[in-house]
Amino acid sequence: MKCKNCGARVEKESSICPNCGATVNKNSDYVLLTNQSNVYEDVYSSKRKKNNKVLTKILAVILSLVIIVGAGVGSYLFFYGKNSAIDKPKLSFSSGYGVINEDEQIVYVTIKDSSSIQYIHGVNLYNGEVNEKTIKKQEAVSSDYNYTENVDNSFRCIFFDAKSLNLDKSGNYTYTFEMTFSNYN
Repeated sequence: MKCKNCGARVEKESSICPNCGATVNKNSDYVLLTNQSNVYEDVYSSKRKKNNKVLTKILAVILSLVIIVGAGVGSYLFFYGKNSAIDKPKLSFSSGYGVINEDEQIVYVTIKDSSSIQYIHGVNLYNGEVNEKTIKKQEAVSSDYNYTENVDNSFRCIFFDAKSLNLDKSGNYTYTFEMTFSNYN
């Protein structure tokens, strides 16, 4: 449809010419011009409303993401602080060669204050002094261990039967114990 005032193209649904602001009426031969504020209001207000809706949605998504990330960071810091405050047991050991049960010769390691230990796993005995790098290369001399318990059921002593290690009684030996602990809490 064409505007009767200026000849510009006008959409079928529109009642005002976007070019000159004239009222478009199919049944009338004359054109009534409107004031400029009405033209702007009618023609451009729908576009502005659509843009505002899109902007509102974008802002809502951004605000939601900020809240979610903030809650995640806050939770991490809160729970990390709680977990790091748990006292980790400080274990100390003594080891040696001795006799238990009147005749059983053993190589042992004693855990001092083992009351916080729940389980001991995978105890290995290595011949000589080793560190973490050489443990992986070196094969354990024995992994057949036993343990004694204190009255409170905590582990007191982990030992290996000396006879099964084929020790020469006159020699000096250095052994390294490797073990994994699970602690209460």
